[in-house]
Amino acid sequence: MTDPALWSAAERAAFDARRRSRNLALGILLAALTVLFFGITMVRMVPPSGEVQAKLQAQKPGWDGR
Repeated sequence: MTDPALWSAAERAAFDARRRSRNLALGILLAALTVLFFGITMVRMVPPSGEVQAKLQAQKPGWDGR
């Protein structure tokens, strides 16, 4: 690889543009993974609806669900 100190202004600008676009793509990927993991965590924390009803019935023996 050539020494970056010897690059022309056009070569340096092209390199910086490639670096910027690569960093932007990695940032978008990281944000998407963060949102995905957060969503998966939220879904796993919410109990199924049948489980909630069973817990309520166990807490209140006289409760008939109406």
